[in-house]
Amino acid sequence: MLCPLEATLEEVPTQFQCNADKKSDRIRLYLGLKNLKISCYLQNDYSNSENQDIFSTLYTSKGLAPSLKLYNRTHAVVFNFQMSLNTTTWSIDIPRNHITLNADVAPVDEWYLQFKMHHGLDIFSTEGTLLDTVREPLLQWTIGTPISYSEVGTFINNAVNLQVSKSPCSNDVAILAPIFAPQTSAGCVTLSFIFVFTPIKISCLLCVSDCNGLAVADITLTSFNLLILTTRGLFISEDLTSPVKSNLDFKKLDLPISTEVSDKADITWLNSKNKKYEHSFKYWIYLYTVKTRVIRIWRNTVCIFLYPYFCISILLSCCRNTWNIYLMNINLLFFLLKVDHSHYTLLYTPLCPSNVESFHEGYLSLTSSKQNANYQNLPCLYSTDPFTDWYRCLQHGNSSASLIYDSQQDTGIVLSLNKNQGFVSVYSMINSQLNEKVKFSPFQFEFLPEGMSFDPSSHQLYVYGAEVWSSEDGGNTFKKIISLASEKFVKLILCVHKQAVVFVTNYGNIYFSKTGSLRYSKLNKTKSEFSTLYCDHLGNLILLALDAHSPNGLKVENINPASLMMDDDLGFDRPLALQYIRDKTALFHEFGPYLANPSAADSTPKLSNSYIGKLIQLSSGGRGVITEVYTTHISNKFLAVAVVDILETFNGEPLITDPNQSYSLTVRDVSNSSVDIQLYNTDSTDGFQLTDIGKTIVIPGTSSFLITDVVNSNSVIAVSTMPKLVRKDKTYNQAQWMLFNFGSGYERTWRITEGECRHSLQFFGDFDTNSLLYIVIQETMSFSFKASVSESGMSYFQKKLMKVIVGNPSLLKVTAAHSWDTLGNHILNITVFSMFFQKGMTTISVYVPEASLLCSLSSFTFSLQNSCPTSMRIKYIPDRLISADEWQYGNPVDSMGNKLLMDLPVNYRPPSQLGIAIPVSDNIYNADPSKPRPRQYYQISKNTGTYKQCAGKSSQAECGCTEEMRLSPLAAHSDCRKRVLRFLYPVNNFNITLFLTRSGHDNQPLKAPQFVTVTEINNRTNWRITGTNAVPSLLKMREYLGTSLNSTLYNPEGLQISFYGSELFHFRISVIPGISLCDLVEEVQIYIDGPPLAFPAQYLINTITAIVLGGILLIVFLLKLYGVKLPSKSSFTSLFRKRNSVTPIS
Repeated sequence: MLCPLEATLEEVPTQFQCNADKKSDRIRLYLGLKNLKISCYLQNDYSNSENQDIFSTLYTSKGLAPSLKLYNRTHAVVFNFQMSLNTTTWSIDIPRNHITLNADVAPVDEWYLQFKMHHGLDIFSTEGTLLDTVREPLLQWTIGTPISYSEVGTFINNAVNLQVSKSPCSNDVAILAPIFAPQTSAGCVTLSFIFVFTPIKISCLLCVSDCNGLAVADITLTSFNLLILTTRGLFISEDLTSPVKSNLDFKKLDLPISTEVSDKADITWLNSKNKKYEHSFKYWIYLYTVKTRVIRIWRNTVCIFLYPYFCISILLSCCRNTWNIYLMNINLLFFLLKVDHSHYTLLYTPLCPSNVESFHEGYLSLTSSKQNANYQNLPCLYSTDPFTDWYRCLQHGNSSASLIYDSQQDTGIVLSLNKNQGFVSVYSMINSQLNEKVKFSPFQFEFLPEGMSFDPSSHQLYVYGAEVWSSEDGGNTFKKIISLASEKFVKLILCVHKQAVVFVTNYGNIYFSKTGSLRYSKLNKTKSEFSTLYCDHLGNLILLALDAHSPNGLKVENINPASLMMDDDLGFDRPLALQYIRDKTALFHEFGPYLANPSAADSTPKLSNSYIGKLIQLSSGGRGVITEVYTTHISNKFLAVAVVDILETFNGEPLITDPNQSYSLTVRDVSNSSVDIQLYNTDSTDGFQLTDIGKTIVIPGTSSFLITDVVNSNSVIAVSTMPKLVRKDKTYNQAQWMLFNFGSGYERTWRITEGECRHSLQFFGDFDTNSLLYIVIQETMSFSFKASVSESGMSYFQKKLMKVIVGNPSLLKVTAAHSWDTLGNHILNITVFSMFFQKGMTTISVYVPEASLLCSLSSFTFSLQNSCPTSMRIKYIPDRLISADEWQYGNPVDSMGNKLLMDLPVNYRPPSQLGIAIPVSDNIYNADPSKPRPRQYYQISKNTGTYKQCAGKSSQAECGCTEEMRLSPLAAHSDCRKRVLRFLYPVNNFNITLFLTRSGHDNQPLKAPQFVTVTEINNRTNWRITGTNAVPSLLKMREYLGTSLNSTLYNPEGLQISFYGSELFHFRISVIPGISLCDLVEEVQIYIDGPPLAFPAQYLINTITAIVLGGILLIVFLLKLYGVKLPSKSSFTSLFRKRNSVTPIS
């Protein structure tokens, strides 16, 4: 074996190891409120500190560093590690807000991790998960009384079963509950293991009052609640997303469960003289169980008092005002007034609400398949969140039933059981209830199913029991996958991320299959009685078992299906007849009757479609893959035939052990597919023997012959695979025929196993499997796939390797175009077009049916949601783009040097039509509760104007305005809005250019038929729409919607507004309903600055100025007209000069 110094890293399995001391095949990281800090290094079987330093230096010197891709169904982001030559590890520090901005408790998708040596290079790819422990609801609670690991062992020995339920959004989070028999666990009804790969919280759910007969039967974890089914009824927890107070509280749900009184029910009357009331009393009991608690029978008022389940007093007040007390037989009470809920199971179709909208609902059904002689089958009930209203399932005849909800087609799928048969009926849902009319004709199964399961991620429905059937179209048609003779399937586990399906039998045997595949393989692993299987978020199969010797009471074992399925041999005790039809293609004919006892033969063929893709191997050499199976045959001697592509040539019997092949043979006496074959010129020691029975004589170019009997050493009776090709009395020389041993019996020399992966599926896109994409009306999306077969020497001419399944074909128009490249690879181009105004979701799955179960990727599934994308909106984009930094801190100007932004005064409100100083709007801009409001001169202004973000706050700092709120033009964020667009008066024919924006897409101009309405939300009226492109469709829509809309429709193309006032205008522009699945609304804020003086000040100033100027001109004109000489400067000076006075001398 090579060490890293003698071999490249690619020759030794190497992967990343992050934030862990021990080697693991996957990485588990947890996101808290702090930054996500990750340290990674390369590790393999030879790793040590010295080698890790070599790895780091080697790839850093090449300019390579690891990359981390975080993705879930709707988002993806890539982070790159920093290169460093001084450490043995690569490190990265990711702020939480770079991953998610939210920190509230809510059901959200768990993140997938993908580490690679440089993004885009598939080197040392290692998978992992990132769990947000801050937001995951279940992790915030303690269920019952916490106990230590040391106390767990005292309860485990009393467990009779084990139930597990995982979070719909985070499959790494699950709750594990041992099921105890009543009164056997010191008052502990069950233990709750809150499980994230290893138990992090173990609690005891205690019974605090009357616990007689109380036991847990089943548990289900939904996105918002934990439901516990007990013998006393169904209990539901409080909302898991509500603020954490203490322990999780539960309440009992009222279920409309009732059963009819059996004719064999025994009533014991203490007072025999009142037997005349027995008939009416029975009828009242029936009405009580079905209708109401208090009912009047003739003239008797009947009252009922229930004591805990086992005793009852019924008081009849007769017309003579006398009281008669009756006690009923306890058996009747048990079946009439106490339904044992342990006969029920919970069936829930998981949906993660972070990826779905209001048209999706998570349904829970209460199902039972058990019957009792004293009452009819317990009813099937179903409900949806918050599980307050319950309804009965529509069943096929008088039978027990179970229900599963198909969210894509909005149907309820009901499985009804009746004697030894099962029926699947599909009903449309109307107002969350089943429509009485079936959507398809019921599908009948000729066996008694144990249950059904639905995979919403791939739209696959499974019905299982002694057989397993699957449906791709929501329950209309089914195909058989597995059929067992002596056991039955009782449980199904879905591994969504790896598209795997696991079936478990009543004997604990485990069978493995892939989504959409009709093949299966038995794993060389058995599940014990007190254990359960569980698939984590990465699709890894895990066996959980109670173990009193384990430190935490739980044993966790990873199961590797790839290594366990190789030991499964699907060969059977029937001989196969080999027949070549080409050099690389052969037929294998399954012989019908068993040679030793033909009368006891089973006429059902063993070969089926589940064998397609399997590998048939001969111990002496040779192997081939089964590509087709036909369960009918032209000969009545054979039951089925398989087409096999030969990968390695099958070896015939060697001459040493079978020297008959060195002689000639002749075909004699052809009769009803049977022939007599003679061997000529043999030695006395050679010839046919009894061990040749079941072997095949292969003659290329003609029929093969399966030996069924040996007459003597020179003669055998054989069955021809193709009787019409047999030529009587034809002699074949020694070089023209061979003997192959594909016989049956204890020493069977051939096996049918799961072959190695030969197919590859490639998707040409930028998202991963199980992703969710949004599509809008009139949008077209395209997807491309390529499938190929990596087998040397095999060539396929235009063979379709891929198959497309659409979950809801009526929602979108999906077309598939098949083509082939020059190498024979299958190319599939899928085009999807949204043409209906209908919200909904559908999955599109691409499968390679012939791919081995060992292939890591044999199917690719993604979901398309025809609804409003979360990032889709309309946006006004000004001619001069202003960055977010300029909006908050800059002072941008236009080409003339004018400021483009206006800082609004504190607590500003725009003018109204009553006057500029009389604001009446409820919107306050740039709010600060600690400062006075301006323009509060009139009572109407004082009575209007309310805070939103700042309501109840004492200062602006307490308002909690975020950067997004400060930049938002929405009226809801007006308290935080400080700066708006500024334009100088006058503003005429101002262009409002709107764009349709969407994350990951280019901005598209908003245009017809996406017509809009324009309103001023502060009720200002001094503006007018002065321009719009009035296309004919706009005029028709105005006429059509004239009575239903209170606003005028406008075409967003060429939309212009003229302003006749000043200060702030706040417009709301809305796209009319029915055009888009989104509620598209944009708000535009424009401040008109530099207006003229308000009326009448400007007119007065102009008038006075004109009068003064006119008067001056008139006086000058008159003086010139009459020759009046105006005083000179000297005369004016002398006039005002002070004169000297003379005083005479006395």
